[in-house]
Amino acid sequence: MPPPLTQSVMNMSECSNPSCTHEDHPLLHFHGRCHLKGPVNVVYEKATGILKVTCAICGKFIANILVAP
Repeated sequence: MPPPLTQSVMNMSECSNPSCTHEDHPLLHFHGRCHLKGPVNVVYEKATGILKVTCAICGKFIANILVAP
């Protein structure tokens, strides 16, 4: 499993559209590669300060996001 994403890593992230200039959207949306238009589940783990993002349809891993050190 990859390490959790931090704010600095997420601030450098761009959308997956190769023809996009990324100038008109300050938000980054998460979705699974498995179900591109499907919903996601987000769970916050208090002990680690990590948000766990998974596909709500099949349960596959999308990302872990470090919220608190």
